[in-house]
Amino acid sequence: MRSPRFKKMPRRPRKWAFDKGHFKKLKEQRLQKRNLFSKTQIESGVLEDKVFDLSFLHQHLNQVTLPSGWSHVMVESSLYFQKVEKIGEDLKTSRRITIMEDLQWKVVIHGKPVPETHTIFQGFPSVIDSVQTLNKLVDLINNSWICSGNADKVYISLVTEKGGEIVKAVSFSGEQGVSAYIESDYGAKAIDGSVYQSTVRSTKCTMLTDNKRCAECTKYRGNLRALVAKRREKDEVNLSCSNSRVNFRYLTKPQLQERAANLRKDMDVVKRSLTRAAKRLIIEDGIEIDKPTQCDIKDIMEECTDNVVKAYKEDSFQRLFWEEQLRYAKCTDSRQMRWHPTIIRWCLFLKFKSSACYDALRKSGFVKLPSQRTLSDYSNYIKPKVGLNKPVLKEVVSEIRAKGIPEDLWYVALLHDELKVKKDLVYDKYTGQLIGFVNLGNVNEELVNLERQINGEDVNITDIASHILVLMIRGLTFELEMSIGYWPTVGCRSDHLVDIIWPTISCLELSCGLKVLVSTSDGASWNRKFYRMHRVQGAPKDTLVYKCKNPHSLDRRSVYFISDVPHLVKTTRNCWANSEAHRKSRSLWNGSPILWRHLTQLVVADQARDIHLLHKLGYEHINLSSFSIMRVNLAAQVVLSESVANAIDVFGPEEAKETANFVRHMDKFFDCLNVRSTEEHIKKRKPNLAPYENIDDPRLELLIH
Repeated sequence: MRSPRFKKMPRRPRKWAFDKGHFKKLKEQRLQKRNLFSKTQIESGVLEDKVFDLSFLHQHLNQVTLPSGWSHVMVESSLYFQKVEKIGEDLKTSRRITIMEDLQWKVVIHGKPVPETHTIFQGFPSVIDSVQTLNKLVDLINNSWICSGNADKVYISLVTEKGGEIVKAVSFSGEQGVSAYIESDYGAKAIDGSVYQSTVRSTKCTMLTDNKRCAECTKYRGNLRALVAKRREKDEVNLSCSNSRVNFRYLTKPQLQERAANLRKDMDVVKRSLTRAAKRLIIEDGIEIDKPTQCDIKDIMEECTDNVVKAYKEDSFQRLFWEEQLRYAKCTDSRQMRWHPTIIRWCLFLKFKSSACYDALRKSGFVKLPSQRTLSDYSNYIKPKVGLNKPVLKEVVSEIRAKGIPEDLWYVALLHDELKVKKDLVYDKYTGQLIGFVNLGNVNEELVNLERQINGEDVNITDIASHILVLMIRGLTFELEMSIGYWPTVGCRSDHLVDIIWPTISCLELSCGLKVLVSTSDGASWNRKFYRMHRVQGAPKDTLVYKCKNPHSLDRRSVYFISDVPHLVKTTRNCWANSEAHRKSRSLWNGSPILWRHLTQLVVADQARDIHLLHKLGYEHINLSSFSIMRVNLAAQVVLSESVANAIDVFGPEEAKETANFVRHMDKFFDCLNVRSTEEHIKKRKPNLAPYENIDDPRLELLIH
């Protein structure tokens, strides 16, 4: 038996007898006590003798409580606190706080800085003044939600197609701005628990928010929705449907035919709906006039005839019109009516002014007028046909003789030009022919067939015309304008013009007695080649050909070749417009560049003013379309304007001096060609508009050189 003084000592528990994680918890408790003791010292002023700066903060980093996943690093004179996450095989910093040398801080979320003016930082100091303040900032950034942007796949694919960002509309100054972009893969988690890899953010995104997305990204979501709807509408729209806005030139021939058929169907549907609406209105609101009432209207007109006779003379149009309306009212069938020639002439005048207006007036029932079919019998007095129309020439001669013009003043100019027409065939019910095939005359047709035989092509195939070559004469010493013939073509050639122009000149000279002095056309390549074909034999190839002897004239005078000035004006404007702009097919230069943007910048700046310096110019002058490039007045107001040249000279950049000289020179050149009055140069104060009175006029030297 043991002595009582030797008591049994309690056995020390073994290490494995404690719960799992016991020592880890014990270590954390000790660390918290030590941190609490240090904080108490700082707050109680024990460490007040130390200056709180970046180096002090770096020495006491063990007192900063960092959440899970956060780390710190000191780089040069800045201290970084960042949360690094593994995205796939890469490590990316999702949140970062930078403490600079002056203890100012900034926050970067997903690589984008967050402004200090963010509402989440309201009341937060702009300088880190204690470890406690730093801990609060870290906790605030760690517990805040990152804006998820617009992570929908359809929005991401939309922006991806646009190169990863959406560019705002380009301003007139040429500046561009980005309104949205695709954020790289951060594998972030939204407030609702969904994980998104990439997202579309507005450039104004605030990054931190208390909702799923910030206000700026929510607002921009409507723009993305509109862009997606527009793309879906563009993808789903049928190019051939009637409501398609695709330009005709981008459609194939079958698509054009289908589009025309759909438009015709829609038009028929609209007509039927209008007819039903008109019938419904007549049934609901119309008043039926019985036969006695209708006879009363005729009786009233007969009773008022005496008053009309007294009020208007016998040869007045008002009286004639009343009598014709009364005659029509008495007819039981409209086919019995025979209209007076004066009424026919008046109706033709209205129809040529506006065919739609004449139809509306006739269908209104307010007045009774001849039908379009009746007027066509009177308007087509001379039946048009391919080639030179000799009945028209007889009419021209009779009209000149009726004006009493002496035969020695029968000088005319012959003009020719091509018109674009729709390729199609039309059946002529009078002759039984199909109209629309190419017809260049017997000689040209034989030459074309010979070329096809040489090339091994089928001679029996005839092309459908796409253009019409029209010849027109205009009096030089009297007023006369008349189209005298046309030829269907698929593209004019200089050799075709030879067999068309010279037989026409021969007929005008020998058969009609007219004296052809000028041949005018535009500056097309085939027309210029036609002029060069009249070069004197043996002359150099670069000889300028502007006239040739007329073999059909009795006095052996010359025929002068003149380019149409309006076409020259449009060509000049188009070359200038393409000088490093639009198609960029030109780069005009004369010591310094002659650029279209000099005019564009001037017009845009002028439109922003309340008082315009260039009151005739607008956006339609600088934003050219396929229709505006054909308008001569727009080209003349741009190129042929001394005020435009002065404005470019004064308000344009230094490099625009040559552009101003170019416009001023073209204005002077056109004035020399536009002399038409003996007093216009005085009213407009332009000496170049003065009439030519001397063969040594210096303006002639300007035109030649």
